[in-house]
Amino acid sequence: MKVRVACVVEAYPPHVGGSETRMSELLIRLPKSWEIHVITPRFDDYPPFELSTNITIHRVGNYDSKRYFLNTDRPINDSVKFGIQASRELKKLGGFDVSVFGEWNLLHYVISERSVDTPRLVDWCEVLAHRLRGVKGLGETLLETYLAKRASHHTAINTKVATDLTLIHRVPKSRVSVVPNGVHREILADSRPEKDYGRILFVGRITPHKQPELLIQAAKSLPNCVFVFVGWGDPSYVQKLKRIAPRNVYFLGELSREQLVTEYRRAWVFALPSTREGSSISALEAMSNYTPVVTVNAPLNYSVYDAVQDGFNGIVTRNDPKSLAEGLKKTLRDEQLYQELSHNAYETAKRRCWDVLAKRFTEVLEGVAIQKHIQEN
Repeated sequence: MKVRVACVVEAYPPHVGGSETRMSELLIRLPKSWEIHVITPRFDDYPPFELSTNITIHRVGNYDSKRYFLNTDRPINDSVKFGIQASRELKKLGGFDVSVFGEWNLLHYVISERSVDTPRLVDWCEVLAHRLRGVKGLGETLLETYLAKRASHHTAINTKVATDLTLIHRVPKSRVSVVPNGVHREILADSRPEKDYGRILFVGRITPHKQPELLIQAAKSLPNCVFVFVGWGDPSYVQKLKRIAPRNVYFLGELSREQLVTEYRRAWVFALPSTREGSSISALEAMSNYTPVVTVNAPLNYSVYDAVQDGFNGIVTRNDPKSLAEGLKKTLRDEQLYQELSHNAYETAKRRCWDVLAKRFTEVLEGVAIQKHIQEN
């Protein structure tokens, strides 16, 4: 079955981030006979148009990535502008069998979804309705409710998100499919790498909701360990962190892919102190190199419902510096526990290769596309 797919996402490689990595890894593994059009903002100096095998990337507008992704909240003017530009591009291209929309951020779906007359699939990384306070929380709830009702089908990043869609937004279970995040088969370690005892690794955007400060506070009670932060963040915020960090904390900035894999393999533990996480690809990549994860039990940290299982392939602690430090110490004091966590982390990641998950995504899209042909006949 040949399918023509439109995919509207707020970012796409070469921009690096969890949502864009997820969508690109799934799309490039769809059948080569399919015709796929990705509509995404044009950041910095990226080319406005790019063709690769069966995927055409349409980058619209002109946006500054550092400004757009500076904080968790997106600039509302840019979000509205991209929604309008995506809507125009969808109308111009036309003739799709199915349209895929990344859930984040919500505005571009609301603005552009009426530009297509095909079944619409929304890919969800989290459900925040009724969990954020004030005007922001009300707006998030209203937008999510709109998406939940309007979309023909939904993919969820894990079973927790799928359950939330059903319980909070009353989406029928038959309209929700779970397609988890994955890892490259090539990144899986051939054998257990030599670990640097006490080397604690953090990988991700350095922003307040990722709680790097919590990890820095934990580092103060573990002076013999080395804490390594990899990733980009607001320069003023990073400087603030550097001022409060003890001498055993290092900020490496953004690394090449090869350098990052080396860090995954050297690390004793991967630290994930985030209060808000859909499904950390970086954590999975660390696990694929025999590196267990220590994370915190925060209401919006979905990783504790996803890949990380307390006492099996990682440790889940309370959301405070002392508890996080104690979780890290457990992996240092108990050699047998560490070896079990390390082995199980690898086995977990090994079952989450993108090739396998993309087959599931293909089946979901085929099922959604069939709806259009049924309606037409």
